[in-house]
Amino acid sequence: MHKIIGVAGFFTFTAILSPLTAADPLAWIHFTRHDKQTVLYNGFYMYYADREKPLEFTIDVPPDPDHKLAFQWVAKHGAIRSMVVEINGKQVTLNHAARGNGQQPFFWKVIPVADFGIKKKKDNGNYQLRILYPKNAEDDAVIAGFRLIKNDSQLVQDQLALTRHKVTPVSPGVLSAQERLALRVDRKSSRQRIHAQWVGKEKLTDAEIKNDEFLAAAVKFGDTVITHGRDTYGPKKTPMFVKLLHRERLESPATICFQPPALGGPSHPVVQTQFDRSQNLLRTLAGISQATGNPKYAEAASDALIHMFEEFSAPGSGLFIFGHHMTIDLEHDRAYSDGRSGDIFELGSVFPFYQFWHSVDPKKTEQFIKGCWEAFVRDWHTMHYNRHASFHKQVNFTQTWHRPLLPVKDLPEKMEVLGFLGVGLDIAQGGYYLGCLHDDAKPRAWAKRYYEVLSYHRDAKTNIWPMLLYTPSIRRNLEVYWEDFPDANVTEPRVIISSWIHSMPMFFLGSLGSVEMAKLHGHNFQDIHTRIDEWILGYMAAAYDRKNHELRSIILDGTDVTDHVFKPGKALHGWGAREGDSFAPQTPGAKFFVALAKAYRLAGNGKKESYWSYLRDFFKGAKFGDIGAKPGDKPAFNPEVIPEPAHILSLVDIYRVHQHPELLKFIEHLGRKLIASRHDPKSGLFSRPPGYRDTYRSNKNHREPWECISTSEKLREFGYERPMVVALDVIEPLALLAVHACRTGRFENIPQWLGGGQWGSDDDGHIVSTDHERWFDRDKLKMHYEKQSTWLQAKGYAINKRWFPEQEGN
Repeated sequence: MHKIIGVAGFFTFTAILSPLTAADPLAWIHFTRHDKQTVLYNGFYMYYADREKPLEFTIDVPPDPDHKLAFQWVAKHGAIRSMVVEINGKQVTLNHAARGNGQQPFFWKVIPVADFGIKKKKDNGNYQLRILYPKNAEDDAVIAGFRLIKNDSQLVQDQLALTRHKVTPVSPGVLSAQERLALRVDRKSSRQRIHAQWVGKEKLTDAEIKNDEFLAAAVKFGDTVITHGRDTYGPKKTPMFVKLLHRERLESPATICFQPPALGGPSHPVVQTQFDRSQNLLRTLAGISQATGNPKYAEAASDALIHMFEEFSAPGSGLFIFGHHMTIDLEHDRAYSDGRSGDIFELGSVFPFYQFWHSVDPKKTEQFIKGCWEAFVRDWHTMHYNRHASFHKQVNFTQTWHRPLLPVKDLPEKMEVLGFLGVGLDIAQGGYYLGCLHDDAKPRAWAKRYYEVLSYHRDAKTNIWPMLLYTPSIRRNLEVYWEDFPDANVTEPRVIISSWIHSMPMFFLGSLGSVEMAKLHGHNFQDIHTRIDEWILGYMAAAYDRKNHELRSIILDGTDVTDHVFKPGKALHGWGAREGDSFAPQTPGAKFFVALAKAYRLAGNGKKESYWSYLRDFFKGAKFGDIGAKPGDKPAFNPEVIPEPAHILSLVDIYRVHQHPELLKFIEHLGRKLIASRHDPKSGLFSRPPGYRDTYRSNKNHREPWECISTSEKLREFGYERPMVVALDVIEPLALLAVHACRTGRFENIPQWLGGGQWGSDDDGHIVSTDHERWFDRDKLKMHYEKQSTWLQAKGYAINKRWFPEQEGN
């Protein structure tokens, strides 16, 4: 007979609290990251039963028929989950259905040891436990540990004194002392590298910093971040950075986790962060230390990265919790996925700050990059990948670059995987950066091969790269285009329409990052650089309407589908398409300016003229004035224009080529306007101005309620026009550091900005959210919960005092 017992809470473990009592189990183990090959799922380490080799344990308690074995079972979404339990040679199969929202998936599944033929109490001996995957099972069981008990009351206590008592893991066993030591970072060596590579040789005085208004604003921001922006939100204080801060309270709001309590998430709003969305903050802090000679900013960035390496890594893969689907709960020091059935690793135009990572710990950075390649790449000839991968693949780090490097030819056109281009560009860039940072030709060669594969199916007419590596079965109703555009070969990889237009500058910037690394390290990358230039210029020629300063929705061969009206029953599924309407042409965002300017700076003379022509039209179209028909012409700038930080970064790239005094004066002028419009002099933080307006809209005629509204319109319910809660992973301080670098001629101090920033943000990293603002307004928060009560109850939430911020004085 098998018994199911619910689990009220989740396990946390501390040092020994007191001697064992009758309330404690007879023996137990709850898995940790020090148990080999465990998998992290929503903050808990687990084993899946579907393994090549069985799990094996010795329980050092003499057998007794009154004993029961209780497995902490995790019934995630899915089918019937099963495992075979073997005790002292006798096997029993356990099954249980998955549980959905509103039902606790962590529970105890109890089986008497008498079911395994144990009929007599013994004075000595032990239990030999094996866990296997049954043949023909629908899905595998997932367990977080087990306890040997005499009565069910020994399952009530959540917090035990030790993670393991009288249980010896046999296979796969536990990490050795040396393997555990390898999880740590050598802090002394790391600090030495950070000081040598990211701290300016000349330490500026406070007066010298104050004398440069651009540097002073960036430093004020950095001071606030390292003083108030680190994790103070749970029992364990960590060097992690929060994602958001209130400009006056200098506190982070709590938000509801995507993972509901029914799937292991927290039962109340928590302060969250995501390290993939802190990469521009790391660049800012490193840049401030470079400019000022003060190490504290780079050290703070280093401490956060070390914490990720040491506390959130998967030892088998070298990866740590990272990517679009993962969040870290700073109150409980746990990681969760975004509500899916497992922890999902997805890159996609993140382009991490690998140069800094490498300074912090070269080996762990190497393992992370190799882990990305090993986790994503499913075939090393086609290089195909799915956008989702696992953190927990067991990687042989010695083999990554030692496979046969075959010529890129005879690749298939179709494959049933969603290999979105942004993921492949992230993988390729990681390999190339590692090859430069380690001075190793092998990862550079593999990265170059990856770029060749990513561009293999580029359009023969336009040279535009596809948006997916291979073509899956037609979906999203794209066949509606076949009738009106029969010769355009319309498939999902071959459309750049609506919102996908705004992905292009991130793709370009990420690719150009590898071009710049090759130049900095003196490596030949010309063949790939040529392909990238042809891709960017081919896209611009096909999509950019110079007259109206608009980007059109196109097929890869250049076919313009912007004005195509979707007939009843024939609208696309996705991209915001509506029947009876057509896609709106898009205004180029500021990232496009940076992509073109960086391409211009890095291009050879054969391509510079083309890039300059587009840049001139871009700046004229955005009302910045005329940069001149050719670089030597005197510019005519518009001093009234309101810049975004990326506009300044684009002009800085142009200045680095020609260093014209007129351009520097204009850059300084825009820097002052940026400070005046976005910088809070009291807190040092940056916010979008009230008049900032999103320009994206899906359709030409119908405007969605959230489209094309200003900052002040978004905040109307709060009675103020500028957001109080702002993001830290913003690029205003990067732009100001770039202005300072131009004034001093220290171009090497300009951190390489490749896009990234907050998922869901626009060009500057900001997110203006009523949910964030509402956390600090108790009355509005209460009304919001009342309106959302049905949804909250369905997710398993119960509103209590932890759903509100602590009141001052408490």
